[in-house]
Amino acid sequence: MPRRSVRVVEFSRSGEKATQRIVRCMAIELDAEEETKLRAPAEEFISRSLTERLKLMAR
Repeated sequence: MPRRSVRVVEFSRSGEKATQRIVRCMAIELDAEEETKLRAPAEEFISRSLTERLKLMAR
């Protein structure tokens, strides 16, 4: 089974052009069970990042 990376990415769209940027690489997983375990910290990172951005935008 091939290895897969668990990454947090950011998408942005300008007109018809879409870009994707890797924000953070969480880890490399070997099976579906590891992927499930890695999703929780990735979702926590996303939540924390969004909260920080909203605070900066509110200033």
